[in-house]
Amino acid sequence: MRKKDFLESIPEDPAEVLANWRDIRQRIDDQFKQASTWEEWTTLHALRDSVLNLVKPTINPDDQAKFQEAGENIYKLHIVQECTIDGQICVETLDAVTRREIDTGRMSPKHKFRHTAEMGMRAPHFTRAQLLQAEAEKHGYIFAPPPTGLRRILNFFKRS
Repeated sequence: MRKKDFLESIPEDPAEVLANWRDIRQRIDDQFKQASTWEEWTTLHALRDSVLNLVKPTINPDDQAKFQEAGENIYKLHIVQECTIDGQICVETLDAVTRREIDTGRMSPKHKFRHTAEMGMRAPHFTRAQLLQAEAEKHGYIFAPPPTGLRRILNFFKRS
């Protein structure tokens, strides 16, 4: 499903969201598997949070802990999906994603993923460009890293 169609399929009426929250959450999870841009992931995280925050007060108090744990596990899975390139966690992406999630208030600065990102950035690691290059070579694609420095500036002025 295209992003626009997906977003339009989410009901605006809170009562309708409450009545169909499991289906909506599943559709959000499915979209995470297809997402490929920072904007898509950010939108999906925010949408998922909105749905779960609406639903949480309606959950039986005896089930609140299970609901919270299940939500946290799915959240962690989404972060891992966002940071994975060809089966490997990209430390640079994990660093950027955890910073974004802390900035939005969805993640605590003490979260274990943030700690993992900090430790990974201090250790030798493959860069995002190296992981993308390896993925492209594995699948027989031609990979051109994004322009940097002077090339980026020159390309900008060529388009103007």
